[in-house]
This record gives sequence, structure tokens and C-alpha cells, in this order.
Amino acid sequence: MSPRRPRLTRRRIVIGAGALAVVVAATAAIAYAVLRNREGNVNHPDVVFRAEPEQTTPPPPPRPSKPKEDPLATFEWPFYGYRADRRRVLDARLRPPFRRRWKVNANVLLEFSPVIGQGKVFLLADDARLRAVDKESGKVRWKRRLGVLAASAPAYADGRLYVTILERAPGAAGRVVALRARDGKVLWTRDLPSRTESSPLVTQGHVIFGTENGTVYSLRTGGG
Repeated sequence: MSPRRPRLTRRRIVIGAGALAVVVAATAAIAYAVLRNREGNVNHPDVVFRAEPEQTTPPPPPRPSKPKEDPLATFEWPFYGYRADRRRVLDARLRPPFRRRWKVNANVLLEFSPVIGQGKVFLLADDARLRAVDKESGKVRWKRRLGVLAASAPAYADGRLYVTILERAPGAAGRVVALRARDGKVLWTRDLPSRTESSPLVTQGHVIFGTENGTVYSLRTGGG
């Protein structure tokens, strides 16, 4: 005779079904919590989801660009003939048409060309008057009478002007003068035993020029 199977009572069936329902409910709650808190996209037919923007460090603001320096603002023409070799060579790439911006009347003969430095045009007229003219406006910034007769161009270097004078007084010999380019203040002067029509050069701390008696001078720029 086979062993008899235990009969399940109605009470046990109800308890088992209840326990099973509790397990199913707990599993559903855990699954909901996981789905709600997980990262990534979650689809829902009635809701539009948008991905959260990534938190990134904002780029640094762009550095302000330095204004381009105008080469004409700092252009210098320091000696007669432009360079110390007197070759008068300048690749300026200037194109016409040209128009006059300003003019300055010296009222005497202008025999030699001017020089340019510190934004000024330095012009020595035949009456030995030296003028500093603003190269943008044409306004005369200062002028100095250095003798009675001149026939040369000044030299500009390191904020100074060096000028040779043909006659410092009627019938007298010449002189050489150093001036501050900013305001025309005379820094030093030296009388010469002869007249001079030599446009000076400045190099290695010396100002160099010749005189009509055949002498070549090399004077220290700091004081002769």
C-alpha cells in the first residue's frame, strides 16, 4: 500500500497565497525604486524626457587682443640720407594719389632735408633756425635760433638732436650743438675754428662731422 499524501488544508493554502503576494509586492517595489533612480534614459509614452546637460567648466574668457602698432607712428628718419650709409633707400610702398595734409613756411631757403624722430619733423633752415614740427598736425612745437647761417641736416639719436652751424655769428666760424628733442633745450655747444656744412652722423656714442678746413671731428654725445 502506498503512503498517504498529507492533505493541504484550506488555511495553509490561504497563508501560502498571502506570502506569495507579499513577495511579489516587495519585488515590484524594489524594481520600481531601481528603475526610478538609475541613470540613463527612461521611456514613457506620455512624457518627453530631456537629457541633463553635462556639468563642464566654462572656458576662460578670451584675452583681449593687443592693438596693432602703427609702423608710421614710430617711424624714424634719423640722418641725412635716411641711414648712416647715406644711400637714401626706403621701401615705403607708397601709392598715389597723394594729398597735402599741412604745410609750414620757414620764409627762408630750405637747403637740406629734415629728419624725423619722436613723432616730429626737425627742420634746419638756412637762417640757422631749428624747428620741431608735429608730423601729424604740422604744428610747430618749438624752435631755436642757433646761429646766422646753416647748410646741413640735423641728426637724431636717443632723444637728442645734433646740429652743425655754418656761421654762429656774422663773419664768425661755425659751431656744433646738442639739443633735447622733446623741447629743444640746449644740452651742450662747442664753437669751431672753421665753418661746417657737414650733416652729422651718430654712432657708438659719438657724433661725427667735418669742417671746411679739412678737419673731421668725433665728439662724445654726452658733451663734446
